[in-house]
Amino acid sequence: MNFSDYIALLKRDDVWQATGWQFPQQSFVDRMDRVRKIRNETMHFHTSDDDRISAVKEIQVALQMLKTVQPQA
Repeated sequence: MNFSDYIALLKRDDVWQATGWQFPQQSFVDRMDRVRKIRNETMHFHTSDDDRISAVKEIQVALQMLKTVQPQA
């Protein structure tokens, strides 16, 4: 599976509900799509230092969201 496949899965309501995550689905999916684009630009194209700094900040926010997840019991 690639990153886009994971995003597609997380868009599905049944998969999202199974995660038990307590933050908004669309917000998270949108953020993961931005991370996907950043990853592709970083890995396949040359980006400026400003773009890299912005990319790191975006990824940090996404990781923080994942670190604070409290699955339902």
